[in-house]
Amino acid sequence: MVLVKETENEIDRQIRYFLEEKLEGILEEARKVKKDVKRCFMVKKTKRKKEFRIRKYTRRNATDALGRRSM
Repeated sequence: MVLVKETENEIDRQIRYFLEEKLEGILEEARKVKKDVKRCFMVKKTKRKKEFRIRKYTRRNATDALGRRSM
């Protein structure tokens, strides 16, 4: 009876260890994906901001055919 209980405890311990390792792997992968998504959206966001600044600057400094600045 004692041997059966020890075996069950050992199996439970091994299962817990296995599941912890799997969970750590899943969490690590999720962190990588989150980091990649952030990087992707940040690039798009900064690119849009840059394009907006360029358009704003060119509109502000644009001149018409007579050399007058547009408002």
